[in-house]
Amino acid sequence: MAKKNARLKRKCADKVKHKSKGDAQIAVTKAFRKGDCQHPYKCPFCGAWHIGHNRAQRISTELRKIND
Repeated sequence: MAKKNARLKRKCADKVKHKSKGDAQIAVTKAFRKGDCQHPYKCPFCGAWHIGHNRAQRISTELRKIND
């Protein structure tokens, strides 16, 4: 279990850390095109806000691309 926790903590080491959800949301609007599936989320390991994909929405977007 300790190895798994250490591995998960390292996953957020390379991510940009935002102080608040609002700061992360601003970064989303500046960095990504409209319709991209990026959302801010609070990291359970470092407590900062990161930006990531919403898996359900990403799958939906991919299905739309296939059907178009």
